[in-house]
Amino acid sequence: MSSETEKALLELPDLFAKNWPAALRPALPILKKKKFRSIMFVGTGSSNHVAHWAQWLATHNTGMVSQSQATWDLLAADQRPDPDCLVVVISHRGNRGLTEIVLSKMKSHPHVLIAAEGAPRTKKGGFIAGAKAEKSKAHTRSLFGAMCAISELLCHFMPATKAARLREERHRFGAALKAYRDDAVRAGHWVPKTHREGGSLYFVGGGPFHPVARELALKAREMARIPSGAFGLEEILHGPIVSLRKADEVVLLPSMSPPADDLGRYLYLARMAELVQKLEKTKVTVTVPRFSRAILLEISKLEPCWQALLYLYWGQWGMLGAAYQSGFDPDRNPYL
Repeated sequence: MSSETEKALLELPDLFAKNWPAALRPALPILKKKKFRSIMFVGTGSSNHVAHWAQWLATHNTGMVSQSQATWDLLAADQRPDPDCLVVVISHRGNRGLTEIVLSKMKSHPHVLIAAEGAPRTKKGGFIAGAKAEKSKAHTRSLFGAMCAISELLCHFMPATKAARLREERHRFGAALKAYRDDAVRAGHWVPKTHREGGSLYFVGGGPFHPVARELALKAREMARIPSGAFGLEEILHGPIVSLRKADEVVLLPSMSPPADDLGRYLYLARMAELVQKLEKTKVTVTVPRFSRAILLEISKLEPCWQALLYLYWGQWGMLGAAYQSGFDPDRNPYL
């Protein structure tokens, strides 16, 4: 069985070889107009998960105050961003639904749209093309395209040496992603057992791994029709474990490199170890993604935001495999 989703996953690592500085050029007039003190990432659904991830990348690489917002929340609250805040709107299509409404609301405010397709521009707006539009309803490649575009946009607000480091990490990550793709095609990949045993699937991660957990839970439902959910690491430690059943599967998304500070080690390592101990008592299946030693060695040298995206790619392949095994077409969704 083959699908447009599978084709997109096979092509996905090639995005990292794209000339992203050139892709940023149409937005430069907006970015150079003023000195922005803060940045707000806005999106719906999967694009909101990208926004959450982008907030982490911005916080740890620029001196700007960064935040993420769901498009619906921004519109419902009728929020007016600070004049010195750059609004970055993230979208798959870029020219319909809530994206069109929020762009209209932002027409007098500096903003940049990142999308697979073009959208109406105003004198206050810029456009960055991400990945090409997907034929499948299960958006996979377009998420990574938006993340590449965001990493390049943030380079504009960083010192040259730091921007060069981020671009180098993006390039190295793309090479590691290709290596994992080749491994997955040759040797197969993880597929959750829950779709065969009637259980639910849960993804758990803290920090930049949390938006990836949310995205994978969404893809489990969209692509493989598996009942699924996502928790922040601290969130699941505060009660939800009691509702787990033996047929369920919990996928943990830990940091691949030990944090350098005591607080980081407590949040990412000690709390994850405590969670593993509690899960062992429930008899649920606990899964931690596995990669080759060479890939782990390379990825562990990169910052956690890139590590999180390896889990995302790993999980996208897993949901594709589950869809195939269950006889579902991952490209189609009658409700989209």
